[in-house]
Amino acid sequence: ADSSFTLDGDSSPTISADSQSTYPIVLSLKDSNGKALTGLADDIEMSVEFTADSNSARQRETVTAPSLGAVEEISAGVYRSVLTAGSQAG
Repeated sequence: ADSSFTLDGDSSPTISADSQSTYPIVLSLKDSNGKALTGLADDIEMSVEFTADSNSARQRETVTAPSLGAVEEISAGVYRSVLTAGSQAG
């Protein structure tokens, strides 16, 4: 089963609901002058809201929720976290 999610309100990447598939979430931060905002990895908070797909109502003994990894700055003003799929489609 797959899960889809929205980034920037207009894209819907899909990853397998296998508790192992991952998708990078990349955020680029700039000030009003276009200068990269650096050193903010510890201040950025992201969360996952998940709604299970009603068509994938198969019961499992253990259901794993999707999760986000720690935020890291991968270049000046560019931050990344990795979304790891849960075990249920949504």
